[in-house]
Amino acid sequence: MSLPLVFEKSVPKDVFIFHYPKYNHEESSYWGFRPFFEALPKDQIGVEVGVFEGYNALGVCKYSSPKKLYLVDPYRPYTDIVGYTTVLNQEDWDEILERTKFKLKDFPVEFIRETSLGGAKLVPNELDFVYIDGDHRKEAVKMDIDAWYPKVRKGGLFGGHDIVENDVKQVVTEWVYYHPEYIDNLKIKWNDWWIIKQ
Repeated sequence: MSLPLVFEKSVPKDVFIFHYPKYNHEESSYWGFRPFFEALPKDQIGVEVGVFEGYNALGVCKYSSPKKLYLVDPYRPYTDIVGYTTVLNQEDWDEILERTKFKLKDFPVEFIRETSLGGAKLVPNELDFVYIDGDHRKEAVKMDIDAWYPKVRKGGLFGGHDIVENDVKQVVTEWVYYHPEYIDNLKIKWNDWWIIKQ
């Protein structure tokens, strides 16, 4: 396997197992890579669905300064159409979770080790934002939108990542078609998509 995995016990827990570009360490680069969060005021309460190593959560905490960030991820093997998740076994996922908790230990986060649908039942309503970046398969994206859209307050931000993926693009396009109040309000920038809830 030629993946950039570094599970050796000697590697400190504050490094990433997969190697990401420098955007996570520079504010201007981060906004360019995750424009959803550029529009987010500080001191908000929100959710990220699909946390993995926490590289995005770390950027959110550093540059958007949320009051509380719920991090929903089951940390267990699954099949996706994006990334290398299929090569990870349960031991790998457990270690990733511990590393991620360590990286974010100084920030106001709460890990919810549940599926997206399970997590939606555990977090409060009237959230300021929800960002979906979990399972990118069509049926999973549909379920995520249905589960999380009602959790966002009016005027809050609702969206996610990987709009360039065909399954995500199709689901978001169809959802907006059936919610015509958002046809002129859907924002797409780089690989993010979002709406302001009406």
